[in-house]
Amino acid sequence: MLIYGIFWYKKYKWHKVAEEQRKIFEMVEEIIDILKKHHEECLTSPGDHQTYLAVPHVRDMLIPANRRKELYPIWDKAVEYLNENESRIRTENQCISGEEFMVWRWLQAAHGSVSCL
Repeated sequence: MLIYGIFWYKKYKWHKVAEEQRKIFEMVEEIIDILKKHHEECLTSPGDHQTYLAVPHVRDMLIPANRRKELYPIWDKAVEYLNENESRIRTENQCISGEEFMVWRWLQAAHGSVSCL
């Protein structure tokens, strides 16, 4: 009976870890989509647009206020994943309205661009 209980506990934990990973990568994809769309809007819309988005602003776009506490661990891991693994996104600090914010900037090269040698 003990072995059966351990098996079910392990299976439950594996399921929870897999579900968390799915949620993290889903959020990563949503963040990337927001940054890509913002970048495209900056390129196609007339006017003076900032080519970056403040990380808290992206969070507020994705997560309703009433779910932020619940989804904070997922958000935090998605941010960590992007900062460590996504080469198309640069993380930097910017002063916005007198306050320092961590921001993301989409870096995808234009088609046909030549890299530096």
